[in-house]
Amino acid sequence: MKKIITGIIFSTVLIAGTVSAEEDKQDYVSVESDLYETVRLIEDTEYEYTNESGEKALIQDEYAEKRLVEVDESLENGDEETTEKLVDDYNEHIEEVERNLEEAKETGDDISEVETTISEKTEKRSENLLALLEREDLPEQAKAGVSKAIENKANAMERRLEARERAEERPNREKERAEERSNRERERAEERSNREEERAEERSNREEERAEERSNRERERAEERSNRERQRAEERSNRERERAEERSNRERERAEERSNRERQRAEESNEVREQEEVEQIEPGNRSEGRGNQEKNGAPQNAGRQ
Repeated sequence: MKKIITGIIFSTVLIAGTVSAEEDKQDYVSVESDLYETVRLIEDTEYEYTNESGEKALIQDEYAEKRLVEVDESLENGDEETTEKLVDDYNEHIEEVERNLEEAKETGDDISEVETTISEKTEKRSENLLALLEREDLPEQAKAGVSKAIENKANAMERRLEARERAEERPNREKERAEERSNRERERAEERSNREEERAEERSNREEERAEERSNRERERAEERSNRERQRAEERSNRERERAEERSNRERERAEERSNRERQRAEESNEVREQEEVEQIEPGNRSEGRGNQEKNGAPQNAGRQ
């Protein structure tokens, strides 16, 4: 639909251009021209199809300048109603300029050149506005609109000055913020370093404590092993001593038994020898006895009886 409207508008302009070549030589179309409404429609279409906020601000500023020229023309023609409407349109253009500039700043666009161009043109127009305000043929409602335009211009200039100051201060603020961020990062780095050192020291202390505990446990285990070995050695020594004593006792008992057996054998041998000796002696005694008996005769036997 928009494309159709735009085509119709440009077709109308081309046709009108062939009819009125004289008006083509002018920088603007007269408010009394049959093409004026078409030109205003073209302005609206041009603005609608412009995307960049900075470019939109320049377009609206250009339209505002045209409206001032048209205000002079309408005053010369004595058309108070058109004059009042054009002054209102001028203020609307200026408000749209400020709105577009704010949008461009919010999106981060670099509009320094745009602001410089608009400020220069605004300064030039301010003289025209003051001169316009002094005209006696300016309607009261239009005067109010021009006064508002002057006030808006002053406010806009003040805002731009503040914006310029902020822009000039921005590098300093950015530098300060960068220094603050750097200081915070350095402080955080120092804190992290201190925490790491504390943790490392704590880990080292824990490792030392664990090493001491391990050393103590190893020493205790070594002492326990040594005590157990000593106890086992003492037990082995006691067992060996007991076994030696038992062997000694058994040897002594065996020696005593052997000695007893030897003594018994010796005694038995003596008894046998004595018996043999007795046996050897007895035959002689018996023979001697018989001889003596024979010598002594019967009285001995009688005496024994």
